Order: sequence, then structure tokens, then C-alpha cells
Amino acid sequence: MSIRMSNEMRELRNKLGAALDDIDKAVAGGDVEAAESAKAEADKYRNLLTIAENAFEARKGIEADPDDGKNPEGNADGETEYNAKLFYKAISGQKLTDSEKEVINSAITEYRDKYSEGSKKDGGYTVPDDLSQTIFESIKSKESVRNLVSVENVTSATGTRIWRKGDANKLYNTEEYAEIKEMNNAEYEPKTYKQHKFAGLMTVSSELLEDSFVSFEAEIRNWLSDAARITENHEVLYGVGGEKHCQGLISTAGAYTEVSAPQTLTIDFFRAVYLSLPSGYRANAKWVMNSLAFAKIAEVKDGDGRSVLQPDPRQKDSYVLLGFPVQVMDIILTDEENKTVVMFGDFNSAYRMFSRRNFGISFTDIGAGAFETDSVKAKGVERFDGRIFDSAALIMIRGFAVSPLTITAASENLADDISEATLKNLTKTQLLELCTELEVTGVTAESTKTAIVSAILAKIKPSGDTKTTDNNGKAGN
Repeated sequence: MSIRMSNEMRELRNKLGAALDDIDKAVAGGDVEAAESAKAEADKYRNLLTIAENAFEARKGIEADPDDGKNPEGNADGETEYNAKLFYKAISGQKLTDSEKEVINSAITEYRDKYSEGSKKDGGYTVPDDLSQTIFESIKSKESVRNLVSVENVTSATGTRIWRKGDANKLYNTEEYAEIKEMNNAEYEPKTYKQHKFAGLMTVSSELLEDSFVSFEAEIRNWLSDAARITENHEVLYGVGGEKHCQGLISTAGAYTEVSAPQTLTIDFFRAVYLSLPSGYRANAKWVMNSLAFAKIAEVKDGDGRSVLQPDPRQKDSYVLLGFPVQVMDIILTDEENKTVVMFGDFNSAYRMFSRRNFGISFTDIGAGAFETDSVKAKGVERFDGRIFDSAALIMIRGFAVSPLTITAASENLADDISEATLKNLTKTQLLELCTELEVTGVTAESTKTAIVSAILAKIKPSGDTKTTDNNGKAGN
């Protein structure tokens, strides 16, 4: 069976696109019934397509395309190619051919040039393109700033981008042979990036290197993608700038137009915010906030008593605010005073992330405690920078007060015995069923929930034992 996209998948994509077009037509015509019917069709095809795509990706890992003409470590011309399988073969100590050794040595040299900070003693590998691509895809599949801002892949550690500021003047009305007036010169502002190095250690068991390529690839992918995503999210949103950090989208003071949130939220306030954004940026604008801010805004009603947050008929579990899409990202923090930020604008224009295409990775079985634990230490390295780009493209609402949630932390040690706290989490019907199982007497359907809990505890506790046990397994009198 070929791992190429099936005709069924293409057909599902076509049907999904047609259903979305039907939604547009129904909405434009004000036909609610037709819009709901088309939305149901779109949801059905979207779910089927997701299932088919998951099966397609899973099959790719175990099947080879019979027509691709490639060997595991080679390209279509039979030349040795640096890919994830050759990478694993090298670090797991398997025998390499002369051509494979040449490719691996090139990867080691590239690592030294990119990640060794002037010292060429540090040995390691650039992560192959195919494995790097799966890592980036894994990052974007979760809550990542890569799904929010513009990302430019670069090959150099430093660089400059020229950005034109301001608007052009109109041309002058000029008679034939008359002197042409000089227009104002466009203002250009250089935007310089300098990639920062972020690194961390991971313990790789010797068994993992001896296991299989599939297990190793999954472990490295999960580790690097999670570590990189958390680092990127923090730096891009809350970086403090300077020589070692990115300029933070949220943390950089004065980077964008700022608005203070009023004590009482109204639809007029949000309308004023979006009208404050220059019209040229509105075509690609959206609202970005965390879940607590979303819940607060959902309480705001329009003149007909409806929430200002309305479901987007084109997207499942998506909402719009005054016609603009809402993106909820809980990587946006709420401070100790229960205040957060809400942003509106064109994020691709407002901020740019400069990312290396590959990760770097090096291994040791001696240093960092690896020798003592019979393991291998892997050092993952990523380079990127993030810069404020277009200050006019975004409006930042600061001091946005939200309603805090009352959160009880999960217990580290759970009790093995039935506890009073656990019983209180059951319904009265469930407690009566437990009474029957434990042969508890003296309770009926008319008994209060408290009385039933007390009867159960009296049944399961030895006579004269007055101690109770909470969910942490701690005993009290």
C-alpha cells in the first residue's frame, strides 16, 4: 500500500471546502437553517479528514513508498543523505560506510560552526532536516507562539531587515513641462536580529540507544519539541531583551499602542479598540487573550442581551468578537493581582521571530553524571531571536481584570483507604449504592448526605477509632 495521499482524502478535502463555501453563501443570504446544515456537513467532513490524516501519518512510519526510489540513507540518485536514520545509526555506534562517515563528519563540522560559540572543541551534530521538521510540526501542534507571530527561517546568526515607516504622499498635479515637486523621502528603519543560544540536558538511557530508531526518534522529538516550545513561548512573549534574550511581545514597554482596561467592560470599549487600529491592519487582525479574559468578555452583552462573543460558523469551537477572530492562548499569564493583557491587531506584522532551521544536539557518556548512571547525556541547542517589528500593527489592553479561579492543587500522596473527602464527592444515589455494598444499616433515601457519609465511615472504621484520613493520606483526630 502506498503512503501517498489517497483519493479518499482528496475527496474529503474537496467536500470540506464545498461545505465551507455553502456556509458563506448561507450567511450572506441570511439563511440560518441552511448555514446550520452546511456547518453540520463541514464538521462531519472535518472529523473524517482528521481521522484519515492521522492514519496516513501513522502509516508513513511503517511503510515505504514503492516509487520513491530511495534507500533509507540515500536520495533518488543513490547518494548518501543526512537524515534521521543515518543520524541514529551514527550515535548508536553502528558501523558506517565510507560515504556515510563523510556525511556524518560534515554534520559534525556544521554543528561546530553553528553552535560552538567560537570554540571548535565541542562535538555534536546538527539535527537532520527531516527530524527537525517533525520537531517543528510537533511544536506547532500545541499552544505555540509559532502559530501567532511571523516566523522567518534564517541561516546566519545575525542580520538586518529594512522596514519602511510611515505612509507615502500622493503625487502632485503637475502641468506639462512644469517643474516636478519633490515628495517626502520614505523613512527606512533597520531591524537587526542576533540569535540567542538556548540549551538544556536530557538523560538518554543506554537501552533507548539499543532499542530501535522509531523509539529513539519519538523520544528526541518529544523532548526537543516540548523544551523548545516552552522556551520560545516565554522568550517571544516575555523576553526582557538585551544581549541574551528576545524582545518580548507583551513585556517590552512602549512597543505598541497601549490602552488601560476600564473597570466596567462594554461593547463600546471593544469597538473603540478595534477602530483605534489603523484600517490597513484590520484585514488580518484578531483578538488574543487567555481563558480567564475570554470568560470575562463573554459576560459582556450587546443591546439584545447576547454575548459579544459569538460562535464562528466556519470554525468548530471558535469565536469572533465584533467580527474579528478570537485566539485563546493560556501561555498569556495572569499576574498576582488577577490582571492580564488582551491584544488586538495583525500579529504577523507586529512581531517577527528569526529561527534557525535546525536544532543542534551532542552526546556524552562520561560527563554530566552520565558515566555514574550508565546513561548518555544529550545536550539540545536551539538558536532564535524575536524582535518588535511594526509598532502600529497592535493594540495592547493592559490591566485587564479577570475573575480568579479557586484552585486546589492535586495531592502528591493519595490515600488507599476510603476517605471522608472522597465520599463527599459522590452523589447521594452513589452513596446509597455503596451502603448496600458495604451492608451499612440505618440509612434510607430520606437520610441526609452528611448522615449517609457518617454511617459509611462508622462502618469501615474500627470501633473506638476516631481518626479520619484526608485525600493526602494524612491522619487527624
